[in-house]
Amino acid sequence: MARSGDVIENPMFGMRIVFRETGEETNGERLVMDAYLEPSHGYDQPHFHPGTEERITCKSGLMKGKWGDEDVTIEPGQTRVMPPGTPHVFLAEGPTEITFEFRPARRVETLFETLFGLARDGKLPKSGRPRLLQTSVIFREYKQEIRPAGAPDFIIKALDRIAPIAWRLGRRPWYPEYTQAVPPREPGGEVTPVDGAAGR
Repeated sequence: MARSGDVIENPMFGMRIVFRETGEETNGERLVMDAYLEPSHGYDQPHFHPGTEERITCKSGLMKGKWGDEDVTIEPGQTRVMPPGTPHVFLAEGPTEITFEFRPARRVETLFETLFGLARDGKLPKSGRPRLLQTSVIFREYKQEIRPAGAPDFIIKALDRIAPIAWRLGRRPWYPEYTQAVPPREPGGEVTPVDGAAGR
């Protein structure tokens, strides 16, 4: 579980994140992170967050993306708010600094810690996206945090069925080398130590 001031890097996404406020520190109300992106980097796979609102504020540089059906540009000083369920992608046009905010925090920070850790350790393919088995346990655990936009229901259901097999083969939604505890799903909930944690 992250603490304010912790830094994680993802060389495959050209992104460095500094945690400013974490789920534990805000009683699960919000997660705030500063992100530093290299040119033409970001997250180009359409996705949405079913159970949390996302706010992106551009501090320097320029962000471009697509929010639902709308083409969006975020300039320094501007903030875009995405209600839960809004499909989106984003890319930095040049060296860019932004602030991410998620309300409520849920387990978004653990998702970032896990994906960034796997990327740093060379456990992801060149695309930077987890392979099938790892994807299945991530989508099963982080149902409120992230979903692929436009994926047919049968694909999501198939991934959910694969997840128990992936678990038996050692895939996890989080790993002790990347995080020591998992924040609560809901504001005011309890923190879960990783040693006793199990994806559901």
